[in-house]
Amino acid sequence: DGIQKQLDEWHGRKSLSLAPAGVERLKPEPADGPKDSGDGKLFQSPVVTKQTKGHAVDINVELKGAKSLYLVVTDGGDGFGCDWADWVNPRFVGPNGETSLTELKWKSAVSGFGSVNVNRNCGGQEARVDGKLVEKCIGTHANSLVEFEVPAGATQFKAQGGLDNGGTNQPCGSSVVFAVYSKKP
Repeated sequence: DGIQKQLDEWHGRKSLSLAPAGVERLKPEPADGPKDSGDGKLFQSPVVTKQTKGHAVDINVELKGAKSLYLVVTDGGDGFGCDWADWVNPRFVGPNGETSLTELKWKSAVSGFGSVNVNRNCGGQEARVDGKLVEKCIGTHANSLVEFEVPAGATQFKAQGGLDNGGTNQPCGSSVVFAVYSKKP
């Protein structure tokens, strides 16, 4: 589909132009976001930029029996330059407490630049959002897709989606959209 095709093209170096087809699908949603539009989309942020308070958005998703969770970061519509992104304190929540995604092994992960890292940014350095050190995170870069299996009993996914200083400290426009799916986008 759109996002996967975009990632495949980028990683196969078939195209370095990322005024991506997937971004048309990921235009900002209203603040209360989509519930599940049939394509498995459970959450989509507005475009997050350096002007966003704290350079981050809160994410709280009802899992509704989902078996898989797909964490997606796309560029904000202006190309992927400087689009370093962190899923801060990502966790599954259920009646038995919380399970950090940083303690789980993902099923698959691709990133538009650098690599997907646990507790580090996509460049492998300390993760920082708005100058603040982030201890628990999944560091990535637009355009990215990270897949996890949802543990039994988990009812919610919670995190913050933040711009990493690795991108915001550069003289270009960091802008991303965070999205969460229960089906592969």
